[in-house]
Amino acid sequence: MSIGKVFNGTSYYKQIDNQTFDRSALRKTKRAMSGERDGRVSKTDAKRVAKSLVDGGSYTKTERRTAALIRKEANITAAGRKQLDHDIRSAGQLRHAPVAKQ
Repeated sequence: MSIGKVFNGTSYYKQIDNQTFDRSALRKTKRAMSGERDGRVSKTDAKRVAKSLVDGGSYTKTERRTAALIRKEANITAAGRKQLDHDIRSAGQLRHAPVAKQ
């Protein structure tokens, strides 16, 4: 599974291998890894991604699945990974879901 092409489509969700993901969070991750940057998700980028993941007031299965895919597939700096996990937790949404180890 890969983050792949997330810029196509207008729905809130992105289907990858018959699983649903948060398109907005994937877009923000993809943008962070492209362009003039070094291809990594920084601490600042991770804040944007986390905000997108907890935007609806709850941390759904789809958002957890999206966060897991981002942790697995994206090139995230150590500070970015720490920030992503912190922001999700501080939103009070990650009470029972384990955080992926680095």
